Amino acid sequence: MKPRRLLLPCLATCLALACGTAPSVRSSVPRPDLAASLVKLGEQALAAGDLASAEARFERALDADPGSTAAGIGLGQTALARGDLAGAEAHFARALEQEPGAPAAHLGLARVAGQQGRTAEARAHLKGALDADPLRAETHAELAAFTGPAPRGPAGLEETLRRANAHPYDLAAGLAAATALAEAGRTDAAARRVESVLWLADLDPVAARRAWALLGRLDPKWREWRVVGVHSYADESIRAHPGWEFRLRLVWLEASRALGPLLQVRFVPASLQGFASAEASSSLEAIGDAFLAQTARAPSEGVLAAFTERPPPSRTSGERRGQAEFLGRRLVVRLEAESGRVLLHELVHLFGGVHVADDLESLMNPDGGGRALDALNARIVRETRVRRFRGNLENDVLDAVDLEATTRAYEDALRANLVLRRAGLIEALQDAGGSRIAARRAALEAMELDPHLGDVARFVALLHWRGDNPASAAFLLETAARLYGPRTARGRKAAEDAQRIWQGMRPGGDASG
Repeated sequence: MKPRRLLLPCLATCLALACGTAPSVRSSVPRPDLAASLVKLGEQALAAGDLASAEARFERALDADPGSTAAGIGLGQTALARGDLAGAEAHFARALEQEPGAPAAHLGLARVAGQQGRTAEARAHLKGALDADPLRAETHAELAAFTGPAPRGPAGLEETLRRANAHPYDLAAGLAAATALAEAGRTDAAARRVESVLWLADLDPVAARRAWALLGRLDPKWREWRVVGVHSYADESIRAHPGWEFRLRLVWLEASRALGPLLQVRFVPASLQGFASAEASSSLEAIGDAFLAQTARAPSEGVLAAFTERPPPSRTSGERRGQAEFLGRRLVVRLEAESGRVLLHELVHLFGGVHVADDLESLMNPDGGGRALDALNARIVRETRVRRFRGNLENDVLDAVDLEATTRAYEDALRANLVLRRAGLIEALQDAGGSRIAARRAALEAMELDPHLGDVARFVALLHWRGDNPASAAFLLETAARLYGPRTARGRKAAEDAQRIWQGMRPGGDASG
């Protein structure tokens, strides 16, 4: 019975540590792992408004690891929530001494200073937080509230620059500074100034359009690039966080940096709106349906992007975190700390990117971790990057791309080590000029249901049809029908289109339409 008697006190101690009720005893040997766990528990209590438990857990974290900056910041946040400004300032200042530049400590000190009316000090700390973490949305939101719009009216170069620096979220002020720099012959500085404000385009669309035009005049490189406006929609789970608008703007800034050089595209926020998903289940498909229903009268041009933070249903915890229309304009993404790759993956689908084999390191491997695009997908999107976003495949893509070069890019991708090989598309293409029966049999034997591959097969069929190659178009439409599933609406439509082409190829037949 001795082991059991020893176990019970041990369990009690562990529970007391987790709850923050154990006596505070400073550890002689730092336990950063235990401290991190206690900090996480403290943050959960703080978010729930349980300040007593939060404070106790952060204190226990400091006992486990006196050098824990996160625990000190947690104590500062708890004190701030209580209205204890002096205590909060002491904790944040101590954390900043331990970890110079810690953005959360700077942010905490800014909030204390702001509540005490020390505006200049608050702004200095907010700038310090952004210097340490430029992608922290809540910091941008708080600094924007402090700075507001710049004064208007004529001014010299130095005053114009001062206004822009003092009011960094005023696009008109930034544009005025860029124009003044350009007139002074400082072209490079003017171009950098323009680039620094485009991610805020939704705040002043008129100034944003003028800024883009100026950028094209300042730097010839930008004349080859295009602006793609993005209408972002956030559900309740996103909008519950302060600064969510800046969070979405920063998402598109990062997407532009990652994909812009390849696509020669700058994604800029055209609008930020909300949509409701609370009545739908938390599956991505259900959230996407809710988004689709609420954007039936969407803006006529641009990408339509929906974001949620709702976790997937437990029974489908392995479901994908994003979905996009192949060569369409809509996408849905679960916005998580690590979801930057998910958004990039779905954006490439909008430009016609295709899934690749599991053993290939690529952004288009759905299960991989790579952020670089494989050579074949890079070739595809170089052909399709001229596409438009108005909601019509014919006008957006087929009328915009070089049909011959795009067809070759897709055919080469089909022949490479992509998952499309499993669908039998290679055999269908290679045997289209030979035995129809043999080609169909080869495709069916290798095929699995996959709507994404069905979209790819259907699009390549359209390319072949436009290229006056009806046999290949028909084979690929039959393949698409099987990939969609013969009983689905898309599967039946693809099969009907294929049959119409075959009938039109017979003497006296008509395959038009």
